[in-house]
Amino acid sequence: MFGGKFSIVWLLALLCVLVKLTEGGECCRSHYDVTGHVMTERWCDNYCCIQGNMYSCCNNWFLRAPARDRSTFCVNWFTRHMWVPILVALIIIGLLIGCGVCCCCLCC
Repeated sequence: MFGGKFSIVWLLALLCVLVKLTEGGECCRSHYDVTGHVMTERWCDNYCCIQGNMYSCCNNWFLRAPARDRSTFCVNWFTRHMWVPILVALIIIGLLIGCGVCCCCLCC
């Protein structure tokens, strides 16, 4: 299509569009099960689902739990797994530095 800098721009634009189209999972909020025990919140890769009276993770959108029982962010999960946001931040910083170095090398 285009050569040089334009192909990199198109690739980055396509990557941004693809990332926007993906779903990042959701959090099953803490709740009481049928026996009265507290179930702590848990992160699901796809959907927080309800099957009978139990909340679990699944891939079926039609079994999703009601909106009041799910969230897009698990505060307690990220507190227990503090390394995840740190790793993501380091990857983003590395990508930004890499893009900056790459652009400087292409421009100079």
